[in-house]
Amino acid sequence: MESISLRRYLRLAIPFMLATMTQPLLGAVDTAVVGRLDSPVFIGGVAVGTVIFNTIYWLFGFLRVATSGFSAQSLGQNRPEDMVCSWLRPLCIATLIGLTLTICQLPLHRGAMAIYHAEPDVARCASQYFHILIWGAPLVLIHYVNLGWLMGRGLVRHVLVLQIGANILNILLDLLFVLGLHLAVSGVAAATLIAQIFSFLLGCHFVLRQIPRSMIAQHAHRIGDPAGLKKILAVNGDFFIRTLCLMTMTNIFVARGAGMGSDVLAANAILFQLQYLMASLFDGLANAASVFAGRSVGSRNRAAFFESRNVAARSMCWLGAALALLLLLGPNLILRCFTDLEQVLGLCRQYMFYLILYVPAMAPGLVWYGLFSGATCTAPIRNSTIAALLIFLVLVFTLIPLLHNHGLWIAFIAFCIARSVILIAYWNRMVAQSFPQNLQPAGHGT
Repeated sequence: MESISLRRYLRLAIPFMLATMTQPLLGAVDTAVVGRLDSPVFIGGVAVGTVIFNTIYWLFGFLRVATSGFSAQSLGQNRPEDMVCSWLRPLCIATLIGLTLTICQLPLHRGAMAIYHAEPDVARCASQYFHILIWGAPLVLIHYVNLGWLMGRGLVRHVLVLQIGANILNILLDLLFVLGLHLAVSGVAAATLIAQIFSFLLGCHFVLRQIPRSMIAQHAHRIGDPAGLKKILAVNGDFFIRTLCLMTMTNIFVARGAGMGSDVLAANAILFQLQYLMASLFDGLANAASVFAGRSVGSRNRAAFFESRNVAARSMCWLGAALALLLLLGPNLILRCFTDLEQVLGLCRQYMFYLILYVPAMAPGLVWYGLFSGATCTAPIRNSTIAALLIFLVLVFTLIPLLHNHGLWIAFIAFCIARSVILIAYWNRMVAQSFPQNLQPAGHGT
């Protein structure tokens, strides 16, 4: 395997960063567009509706992450049957889950509305958003599989076209439907659904250009291989628990913020959109690290695995310093991109400090998460997130009565720190599991 230099890593990481940041950019554009309307109720409605679908899709986000790891490992192993199964197995799982969500949309909606104690007008807007977007659930989950498989193969151009193309379409439709046709929240949801249909069709086209149909027919019977199924179910199970913890944390954050009034909910929504954007940049670094780590594990190249870690860590430090500096120097300009409501802007400035703390708290955990995901060593990811959630819950119930929204943000920062520290502590154990002594090549890492 070719040596992993910083330049080679960044050639993969930068396009992944551009691709992944377009997804939270959509949420930011949604928030900014409705923020130009005459009431914070619209911001709150989109915020609650977005979190509902983030909850649903995060819960099954393992479909992208696990698929990427298995796809990268199949590339390192260079076996056609593994390439086919790394796509077909999660594709079947995604289709089944997506259809189930669509069929069960009414109880899902009732349950979501029962969780959030939003004001009536905010709840009405969130319901409009939900009833349109739920029909895209199967398409989104299959898109996750397509995207993960393409990322694992390192097909940067395909990933960029798929993500950026669909999201630009979404943004343009947002502007047309909301500012042009005055459809408000329904326009935001309709724009997103159309973009989901587009990304589903384009993603399937890209994957089927890489996997000949004759190869699919030849190896499709291997989908039910017991060893392969056991591995993918174990990995997906760990990611499911991890995402369930993230979902719980995020829902508590939004629900507690919603209980503090529409202005606090709107301010938290804007700041959360900013943290989504920052996290997506580090997620791009993590995706590149996952690809190189997966290839290294597939080819049993321990030295390349450590090179992946080193270049990812260096990139993380440079990006973290740049983001922290940007937040320190230009907070007002950034915030006014989202809304011109002074009461909301004042609250955003009050809590902006926590976003600066968020960068060093979150970055190591996300980048190491990419390394662990590429190695498909997922139990530490699960365990670190469970422990972080327990810490978050303790702080939420002890600090909010004393510090209100400040207490909520402190609990969130503590959650991020705990995830990073605990996951990194598993590093040596993960290396030993991924590179057993009797399988090590001549190269070594430290």
